[in-house]
Amino acid sequence: MKALTTVDDKVRHFSQDIFFREAWADVKAALGAGTEAVLQRLALIVFKPECVATDRVADSWELLLEEGFHPVYWRPFTHDRLTVRELWRYRWSALPLQRLHLTEAQNTIGPSLLTVARYEGPIRHVPASVVLNRVKGPSDPARRHERHLRTRLGSDSALINYLHAADEPLDIVREWGVLIPPDERLRMLAVISAKLAAAPDPADVTQIVRDARDLTGGAAPPELDYAKVRAGLDDLLRSERARHPQAVAQVRAMLMAAQGQLPDWREFVAQVRAMAPGWPDWNLVVTGAGLASHAAGPDRPASISDDGTVGWWRGEGKMVLNQRATHST
Repeated sequence: MKALTTVDDKVRHFSQDIFFREAWADVKAALGAGTEAVLQRLALIVFKPECVATDRVADSWELLLEEGFHPVYWRPFTHDRLTVRELWRYRWSALPLQRLHLTEAQNTIGPSLLTVARYEGPIRHVPASVVLNRVKGPSDPARRHERHLRTRLGSDSALINYLHAADEPLDIVREWGVLIPPDERLRMLAVISAKLAAAPDPADVTQIVRDARDLTGGAAPPELDYAKVRAGLDDLLRSERARHPQAVAQVRAMLMAAQGQLPDWREFVAQVRAMAPGWPDWNLVVTGAGLASHAAGPDRPASISDDGTVGWWRGEGKMVLNQRATHST
């Protein structure tokens, strides 16, 4: 497994994981002896609901093309309670429940777009997924620089960061297991194999952008600026003070307490809904993301705390594709 991950804990956990085992069987059956080489050429990107809703998929692909990535497969999907928990099962095991519930709300608020990309750039000593992880930038905005995709897309939040990407080739397989139904997974692998045998097609990006825009149904983009949304919430609290004194008092108390710890997310939503049933779901999520930036993190390690990417840059992985295979001309 050294060609797919540098993390022993990941191998141990995934070897007993139903989603990984099922997808791995399909991948090996479809790709055969070339499985590791193909997986090292690929990256998996999820354009999150905030990326789709604000029409940033087009901007994202403009930047990804600059970095050498080209799409070979895509499909829309909408997270539910179970896919959210399974996708981040081993990284969220230490997450406080209030943060889990907020992040669930963010990821299930609207459609996402899963994309598999091939890498045709110059970096050949680590897998494509590891290159993408570095290009994308970390969740913590304090650790990002101006060239990271998340920075260039305008994210200054740890939660509202537009993109998710699988860290290593092994993660790609497991995420296919979680997000792609078995019958679709076999079709996907056939499409990917065919795409890798040909030159990148510029029409694919055009179609992805169209498909992403179709997912919005023409709805106006949500406001993602925390300062503006928080100002609107403060106005709401003032205007509803006489009609809903108890809910207003509860929300204000939770906002004050959030200076050190994110409030109980479900209770926060319930109290806001009690005084303003029509307040947009996106406003709630943006408020929560802003509050979470001040909250304390987990007090114990996740099941798998190492994403594996540093190990690849240190040369701890096994590259079977030191010279990228290219399409026939």
